[in-house]
Amino acid sequence: MQKIAGNLTLIKDILRQNPKGMSITDIAEKVGMNKHKVGRYLDILHASGHIDLRTFGMAKVYTPSSRIPLSALLSYTTDLVMVVNEEFQILQANDPMIQLINLDRDQIIHHDLRYIALPDPSVLAFLNELANQIHTPDKINEIRLFSNPQRIFHIRIVPTTFEDGSGGNTVILEDITTEREAIEEIHRSREFFREMISNLSDGLMVASETEIFYVNNRLVEILGYSKEEIATLEPEDIAHPDEKKKVREMVERMLRTPSSLHEIQYWAYKKNGDPVFLNARMSAVPYGDSLRFYVLVSDMSERRKKEEQEYLQTEIIKRAVEQMPRPIYCYRMDGEIFLINQAFCQLFGILDEQAAIGKNIHEVIAPHNLSSFTNRDKDLISQERYITNILEIEQPDGTLIRYSVEKSPITIKNAKCTYIFGVIMTDSPITDNPQT
Repeated sequence: MQKIAGNLTLIKDILRQNPKGMSITDIAEKVGMNKHKVGRYLDILHASGHIDLRTFGMAKVYTPSSRIPLSALLSYTTDLVMVVNEEFQILQANDPMIQLINLDRDQIIHHDLRYIALPDPSVLAFLNELANQIHTPDKINEIRLFSNPQRIFHIRIVPTTFEDGSGGNTVILEDITTEREAIEEIHRSREFFREMISNLSDGLMVASETEIFYVNNRLVEILGYSKEEIATLEPEDIAHPDEKKKVREMVERMLRTPSSLHEIQYWAYKKNGDPVFLNARMSAVPYGDSLRFYVLVSDMSERRKKEEQEYLQTEIIKRAVEQMPRPIYCYRMDGEIFLINQAFCQLFGILDEQAAIGKNIHEVIAPHNLSSFTNRDKDLISQERYITNILEIEQPDGTLIRYSVEKSPITIKNAKCTYIFGVIMTDSPITDNPQT
């Protein structure tokens, strides 16, 4: 054995003296051996990494190996590295690996990987899994340390030959926890947004200039068309004939101003012919060399019908008030006028009906008539029912005309305010004792 080691050392020394390389014949002449025996020694040195082999056609040239000690390399990497022999004894481990195991170096080196006594069961299970990966032919790419917090590593196991010709393995662990958590968070976010989009109360479509990428189920419900049919439709195709031009112009504006949000409301028809009032928000976003379109559609039919009913009711009340021959008024408790009709303006000499709305009652009623006009307002609010009051109006000549006034409180709970509504009976002035 010593003779073999001596011959190996001799061959390495000869190669160091000839760094440009030597053939088997040249080395055999130098050491005084036959080429067959030298060839066996060269195979051992090459397998153990002590020499390099280069071929030039049929010729083989051996040179000294330019090697860096493994211990030096271990100190320059942030990866966790551990070298074990065939008996699973740990020969070397760098600082990150020592920190993970959380034992002193002398408690680890030259100890069997499988039988290290560890207080942390998660690290013990982790080292056992490493040993299993070295032994099994079906290797995995990732391994997890189920500690708190959990850590994830990319694992590589490199077969290694040592200087004495024996074999082992180098285990390299790259910490990919942050990267893997980021990827998992992206997947969770995608699932969340996919679920959110699927359950939107609005219809959603994402498309390019040539392809429909996504249509959610709500858009199918709103329009009554299948996803395949929606992919063949243009926005103006379903619009009411009177609305087609407006929709077409909006689409053209969107194409002229990418990245801007455009909104339009229009009447359209479902597939079955039923009318539907749509609110569509559209945007064209640059995506590479093309545009990507995002369309959000809301069914506003019920709201539109309610608005039309409220508008109709308002118009009916407005016309009824305007045509009422008796003066009518309504103001808030703080005095702001909400409604008056033309008969009221004539009674108090108000020139502009619309200009008076929104002003305070003391700005449009003369001071000598104001106290009579607002008399018993506080009683009205406290009693929460209508009352009949006497209104005295002083004429320019100083005479008083008395009218009966019916007042009612109107309370709007959501607005948390109270209005006073009154009707002045000008068709029957009171001519007897003012106290009646």
